[in-house]
Amino acid sequence: MSYKLALAVLSKSVFVRAAFTSQTCPECGNQSRDNRIKTPSGSGFKMDEFRCVDCGYEADADENAACVIAMKGRWLTNLPKKSERKS
Repeated sequence: MSYKLALAVLSKSVFVRAAFTSQTCPECGNQSRDNRIKTPSGSGFKMDEFRCVDCGYEADADENAACVIAMKGRWLTNLPKKSERKS
């Protein structure tokens, strides 16, 4: 994967925990399992829609999770390194 980053002239990859990203709103930060819409489909359920119960933001669930992961990665890369922090 790192060769693809270099081809796209992007920085190195950053590990981001994906936990709760599909339940988190990128607009207001609300994290709730109710943000994922559960629709009956055949013998199971379809959960491909995201709608924030607080602010009403709507998106495809997978695209929403990818956006939240990108935001977390950007936040992590902007944190000062331990050596740069004041003691």
